[in-house]
Amino acid sequence: MVFRLRPLDVILNFEDRSYKLGETISCNVELDARADVDVREGRIDLVCQVHWAETYTVMVPAARPSRSGAVVGLTGSTYIPPSVPKVVSKDHKESYIHSSVVFLQDAQLQSTSRKTYQAKLEIQPETPDNADKGTVSWSVVAAIDIARARDINKKQKVRVTLT
Repeated sequence: MVFRLRPLDVILNFEDRSYKLGETISCNVELDARADVDVREGRIDLVCQVHWAETYTVMVPAARPSRSGAVVGLTGSTYIPPSVPKVVSKDHKESYIHSSVVFLQDAQLQSTSRKTYQAKLEIQPETPDNADKGTVSWSVVAAIDIARARDINKKQKVRVTLT
């Protein structure tokens, strides 16, 4: 039953260099089965994470404190306090799959077998949304969808330049 928690060991290899949009990353994926497993799908994803901060101004009511510190208004009529500008900053973090390739589908791996698969991940030429507003980081993820067991994800950082 322990094999259901981690039925496969995954080793992901690719050349450690800087890639450009539109290039291809040649990946070797080594699957070492600890038990008999049914793999629904094995794929390589290029995950893009964009992080930026947005600053804007909002108007907030200016409160008139009383001597006791409580906010007071006019009695018998509606009091609308004056507004003052306030600068607000909001952090954004967006992650999505930028490019993907399937290298294995509907396969059975036998216990103690070790297989190596090659995949060519073509980096799409499109610049990520909001990339001009902040920083962009990239990861190559080997995602293995296994029937009746926990799915396996192996993640490694990769350098991708936008120019």
